[in-house]
Amino acid sequence: NRFGDACILGRELLLVLMRLSKVPAINAIWVDLITSPSKFGLNDGIEDLFRQSANFYGVRLSAEMTKKIEFIICQCKPSTQDKHFEWFSNSFFRGPDGLSLRAEAIRYVLYFFKPDMPSHVLDARSHFLYYLLTSFPPNTDIEQQWCKTVLWFDWLTYDAHTLVQFIEPVMGMIRQALANLPSKASSMLEYVCKSIAFIYPPRTDLFRKCANDAMQAVHEYYGGNLMGILDSPRIDRSVRELVRETFAEYFARNTSLPSPVAAPPVPAPAAPAAPVAVQPPLATR
Repeated sequence: NRFGDACILGRELLLVLMRLSKVPAINAIWVDLITSPSKFGLNDGIEDLFRQSANFYGVRLSAEMTKKIEFIICQCKPSTQDKHFEWFSNSFFRGPDGLSLRAEAIRYVLYFFKPDMPSHVLDARSHFLYYLLTSFPPNTDIEQQWCKTVLWFDWLTYDAHTLVQFIEPVMGMIRQALANLPSKASSMLEYVCKSIAFIYPPRTDLFRKCANDAMQAVHEYYGGNLMGILDSPRIDRSVRELVRETFAEYFARNTSLPSPVAAPPVPAPAAPAAPVAVQPPLATR
């Protein structure tokens, strides 16, 4: 009866439902929300939730965590960020809630943006995401899968009302990975391409369109300099082909751009974990 109050969470509500979807009552809400959105007062379907502003990022984490994150992003020199992140990881991610906190930290960093931020601070957000996504402890495949989902979810549910600064750090993180760990860049791009069809198969076209629109928004934000990332020879050839297939609408909008140059074979990255299947959605611990 109070679902309207929950709707102000927007796409965060969808993530909560996905996270708890092994609970039968929660799974029933998810299915109803997708198939009968009018029951919940959503006139345009779940797309209504895509348009909600994420004004709650500041309460996701403790004040101590947010203060340290902002210190690393805003004040640390690039040469010292690794040391500070190691301290941050040891302090907050070693406990039983560490893996869940890592996912929440990803969401926090994505939405940590102020209009007057200098460019080096914007870049530091991408660097912090890179640290979060390349420092998992062993035997945490399920949680790694969930962290990839929360990273890309704003792309999969993109709406024109979404600030590009909330989605651009993901591509900045891919660029960082290309320079340091190309297999991670390949696996992240492969993951988003394959996830589109797994969120809810009957609405695959919706999620594909959202992802293509997000890519176009980042393309324009970069002034058209996105192809150097997507067509990088450091990305596995099969992944580059998958990206072109998945983001065909985006590439069609930018037909003046050259086709990717054939690249010499590169070592294939380890296959990423299968995307989160959510019909019913796959819950994690």
